[in-house]
Amino acid sequence: MLKTLAIGNMGVTIIYTYSFTGHNLEYLSHLYNICVKRIDRKYIFLVPEQFRLRFEEVNLREVDNVKFDFISIEEQKRYKGKSLWKFQYNTTKILAERIHKHNADKCFCMFLSACSPFGIILL
Repeated sequence: MLKTLAIGNMGVTIIYTYSFTGHNLEYLSHLYNICVKRIDRKYIFLVPEQFRLRFEEVNLREVDNVKFDFISIEEQKRYKGKSLWKFQYNTTKILAERIHKHNADKCFCMFLSACSPFGIILL
């Protein structure tokens, strides 16, 4: 479950995507530029491991309040090539694990369909 933080604590938001093809990389870049300016929160971009190769292309880097957490190739195998239901369930499980790991109080999914309908149960 997402937690409510005590007033005065810096909140943590996870921004999650499983794809960075097409315009998604541009959308991530815009979100990153907004997050860098919002120093009142910590942002963690949860993205596939292959995203590391695109860092320089979009000029992204970790700063004090923005970090990247990479979904390993092995973890990605949990949801690749599966039925839609298994894809959604396994994607949501990976997201839930990271929410707990980073003690996040907010989560932004770029693809809501990736977490539906299990988000309400597992998050």
